[in-house]
Amino acid sequence: MTKPFARPPAGAFPATFHGAPRRSRKVVVAVVTAGAAAELTLWRQISPAVGWVRIDVREAPQPDGRAWLARRLTDLLGLRQLHASRLVLLGQGEAGRLALDLVLSGALSCVGVMGVDVSCASPPGLLQPTMARIRLISHADDAEAAGSLRLVDALRRADIDIRVMRLPSRAGDAVETMVRAASSFLFELIAIASAQVTEQGSNHHV
Repeated sequence: MTKPFARPPAGAFPATFHGAPRRSRKVVVAVVTAGAAAELTLWRQISPAVGWVRIDVREAPQPDGRAWLARRLTDLLGLRQLHASRLVLLGQGEAGRLALDLVLSGALSCVGVMGVDVSCASPPGLLQPTMARIRLISHADDAEAAGSLRLVDALRRADIDIRVMRLPSRAGDAVETMVRAASSFLFELIAIASAQVTEQGSNHHV
């Protein structure tokens, strides 16, 4: 049975991680959203040294949302001349689940996906092998939280790296609290991507 991760204590992670590798600007966090851009400012505080890009799935033609998002992310990597191992996906709700399914279906590669309050329904099709780390954040008052084991168990059976954090019910400062708590997961993914940048750069000069 999957044990929920405890919420990090207050002050466990600073608003800005000054220890990020110098070459971390070669890492991109794509925030897949279906809402306002205001939260991007809060997320960016976790690691301002990396590249942050917002993709609004409301611009996607229906019912071709997944293919549209795959093209947008592929074009993003091509434009910045980045390998998929330098891409982190972050999404909330339906937008987050769209990004997650994109990776689980094998349509896109990345270093990891962090989904906040995403649908916990079983994957829509066969899971494809992926090295992406999956990190999920859910609130105690989420109607689907109790059924999240369906998704988690499916990913574990496929030998996919999955971790889950459950937060208390939403309060007045729900967004700020969620961002602070989720910073450990997000910085982990950024650090992994940054380490790969350093390793690839070292190999290039051998």
